[in-house]
Amino acid sequence: MKTTIMLPTASLGLAAAVLLLNGLTSHCSAAAIYYIDGPNSPASQATFQAVTYNGFPTKGIAFTAGPSGPFTINTINFMGKDPLTHSAFIETFTLDLRNTTSTTPGSARAGTTLYASDTVSLLVDTTTAFVTYYLTTADLPNISAYSLIGGQSYSLSLYNSSNVDFALGRTTGSNYAYTTAGGFTVLGTISNDNPNPSGPTMSFSMDIGYLSAVPEPSEWAAISFGVLGVVWVAKRRFMPARA
Repeated sequence: MKTTIMLPTASLGLAAAVLLLNGLTSHCSAAAIYYIDGPNSPASQATFQAVTYNGFPTKGIAFTAGPSGPFTINTINFMGKDPLTHSAFIETFTLDLRNTTSTTPGSARAGTTLYASDTVSLLVDTTTAFVTYYLTTADLPNISAYSLIGGQSYSLSLYNSSNVDFALGRTTGSNYAYTTAGGFTVLGTISNDNPNPSGPTMSFSMDIGYLSAVPEPSEWAAISFGVLGVVWVAKRRFMPARA
C-alpha cells in the first residue's frame, strides 16, 4: 500500500518540507501494512477435521517474521469449500499460532509452544465452489493481540473442523507459491504435522495481513511537536514584515 504525501512546499519552504517529510516517513514506516499472499487458484482441497496428529494442528503454513518486528496479525483469509451439495451451515474450527520445530524451509513443523488460539465461526453457503473467507481482529481476538517477534519462526494452523467435508484450498506443484512483504519468509506448508515438500508439494491458499509496531504515544507527541515547530518556523519566515 502506497501513500502519497502532498507537501505545501510553497508555504513551508524547501528546508521545512524536507524536515517534515523525513519526520513523517521515518515514523509512518513503522505502521506499514504487510502481507503473506498465498495462491488464489486452488487445484484441490484438504479437510482439517477434529483429528490431530500427535496433538498438533493439521493444516497450515510455517513462516519466519521479518527483522523489523514486532508485528501484529490483523487479517487472515483463505479459500475453502464444502464439495458436497448441502444447505448453508455454520462452520467452526480452531486456529493456532505456535512455534516451529525447524527454521529450515521445507522442514518446519508446528511446535508444542502455543502462543495464541482462537475458535472461529463462519457461515458456509450452499455453493460447492471455492469461496474466500475473511477473518479480522474481531474474529481473532487472541491471535491479533499477540506480538510477533522479528526474526522468529511461527506456524499458523487450522484444525478441529466442525464439518468433516469442509476443506481448505490448496495448489499442487509448488510449496513456495507465496508472495510476502516486510521481510517475511514462508517456510512451507504443514499437513498432518508432516512438513512439505517431504510430503506432497502443495501450498495452502492462506493470506495473512500484518502490521509493524506503531510508535508509542510519546513518539507521536514528539512527531507532532516537531511538525508544529517546522510550521511555526516557516510561518515566521514567510510572514510579511510589519510596517
